Amino acid sequence: MRFTSSVGKVRQRLAIFGFTESKARQQLGEVLQEQADIESSLDLSAPDWADLASVRAADVSVDSWVAAFRDPSLTIEERIKWRTEANAGEILYDLGSRTSLVACLLGLPDEAPLVLDLTELYHGGWLPEDLSLIASEALTEVQRITTTDAPLIVLTEGKTDAQLLALALEVLHPHLVDLVRFMDFTQKPEGGASALVRTVRAFAAAGVANRVLALFDNDSAAWDARRALNSISLPPNILAACYPSVDLATRYPTAAQPGMESKVAATQLEDVNGRAGSLELYLGRAALTDANGHFRPVVWSSYLRGVQRHQGEVLGKKDIQQAYRSNAKAVLSGQMAFDPAEWQEMKAILDLVLHAFEDA
Repeated sequence: MRFTSSVGKVRQRLAIFGFTESKARQQLGEVLQEQADIESSLDLSAPDWADLASVRAADVSVDSWVAAFRDPSLTIEERIKWRTEANAGEILYDLGSRTSLVACLLGLPDEAPLVLDLTELYHGGWLPEDLSLIASEALTEVQRITTTDAPLIVLTEGKTDAQLLALALEVLHPHLVDLVRFMDFTQKPEGGASALVRTVRAFAAAGVANRVLALFDNDSAAWDARRALNSISLPPNILAACYPSVDLATRYPTAAQPGMESKVAATQLEDVNGRAGSLELYLGRAALTDANGHFRPVVWSSYLRGVQRHQGEVLGKKDIQQAYRSNAKAVLSGQMAFDPAEWQEMKAILDLVLHAFEDA
């Protein structure tokens, strides 16, 4: 009776909750230093210390901790025993269960298997017959107890953005879908960059405890609207960001004049990052390509004085969205092979989401 995952997936799940590698290294170093300080005040030559392992806390660094777990000649039990006998205290206990787990995984490859063996607990009668409910019920209880373990909330400019990003998460990181919650627009709140700014300010004023990431388009309108957030101080659990700039948008076809119809060929290539980066530009090359095999061009509209540039929009948004949905569903159903090149722009957005609070 086992739960099996990989080091990389478990590491990502822990990071979503704020238990990151950088924080684990910092806390591990502090605990080791505390134990070293304790030992420095003791007489290690006394008979009571004769059975203590030869390696003391003063000799153990974070790097040596990581190195021991990379040593294939030691079993997991031996690695932990080496560590807990290396000092007078309980290092793993002092770190707490989840930080300890991150510390034990430091330096291990993402693809390494990680197994939780529940056989003895199951046959001892401590677990329910339906083991599939254990993880979900445990997560529900943890989330009830503390908001630290609540899902990361991602606010977007509109309902469609939330739906398409959630679909990308299902394709790229299915093991994280229960930990990242995109804003539900089924109640039809007002959309757009300005409305998102107002939502962010409302969340901050209400003292929402969840970690909240407001995700704006990477276009002129969004950058212009975001200026309103410069005058307020957001709490550390609320962040605002635009979609990241991507290589695809650095040389993207644009219409020669604002208002040009889609049937007219684009006449030049421009860097549209920060000017026309709505989510459609991140939905993959296949979705962006029209029936003639050309990228659907960006057309320019109004000039925004606040950021001193025109607002741009790719033509055929609904067609792009529909093509993306079809491609994503085909990948999820196994009818289409996963092509990393088609998902690199969406991956860039999700990487921003997953690492937004890493140093917060």
